[in-house]
Amino acid sequence: MLDHGFAPHISMAEIVKTLRPGGIAKLIHFENEAEAENYRGFHQWNITKKTDTAIRCWNKSCSETVEFGEFETYAKVDSAPFDRGGRFGVMNMITATVRKL
Repeated sequence: MLDHGFAPHISMAEIVKTLRPGGIAKLIHFENEAEAENYRGFHQWNITKKTDTAIRCWNKSCSETVEFGEFETYAKVDSAPFDRGGRFGVMNMITATVRKL
């Protein structure tokens, strides 16, 4: 999970950069997982849909945006409710589908 890494916005950009023309990456994350986990353990980043083509990665000290259109791609970012059950209940699932042109 990219939100467990040191800099998920950089990881997302690098994944998209390495795609061949016609290649597809699908990135799936729960929205604001660090907030839900109270920043415990690996949960240090929140991921949110910013626009239909951008994701915002943020935490208590910084905020970065990945605009997939900057990488010569077709991108679609969606947000939809997903029932995780247990103590989490319903959280939004962020899905970014990116295709290199």
